[in-house]
Amino acid sequence: MKLDKHECLEKSSALYDGYDIDLALFDGGRKSFSKGISFDMESAEIIKRTCGVPAITVNTSLVEALTALNAKKIAVLTPYSEADNRSVREYLEDRGFEVTNIAAMDMDQYTCSGLHIEAATEYFLYQHSIHTELKGADVFLLCGMELATLEILPSLEKALGIPVVTSHQAALWSALRHSRVGAVLPALGSLSALMPKIC
Repeated sequence: MKLDKHECLEKSSALYDGYDIDLALFDGGRKSFSKGISFDMESAEIIKRTCGVPAITVNTSLVEALTALNAKKIAVLTPYSEADNRSVREYLEDRGFEVTNIAAMDMDQYTCSGLHIEAATEYFLYQHSIHTELKGADVFLLCGMELATLEILPSLEKALGIPVVTSHQAALWSALRHSRVGAVLPALGSLSALMPKIC
């Protein structure tokens, strides 16, 4: 019998019941953007109910990071399809941000050769990022938990001249802050010393 999305999440969350943890972080994947704000809230509530600890989603952590940076207008780069990018745009706009530009990286060299998106190199990510149209944007968002971005974040902020938010960075930053860890980590870029406004 096929489980629905809530049953799958309950089953997965139950594996952590009784663990000594302060917070659960859930990545719903690229398709979660199309499910909207309610999906974030429902997922967090299911996890909390099932394993007894507070929970946040990666999408919520992105919103918290952008809000902490007082972002209003965002340029976005993703490894996703055009259809997925429409969902990302709609999600961010529903959250109150203006998307000045959303672009997709050419991932064909990875997916066509049998590699997954996460195989994208730091150089590949950096080059695509610095060539993204940023006109009018006050924050650059490099979206995708599949992408290893922490190593390039400080140099990327320096090159672009505006704050940069990435999925890994936002998730780590938000998880630390929700767990009452106030450590300042330079690798987190402009977010490093900030505290989230809970969204």
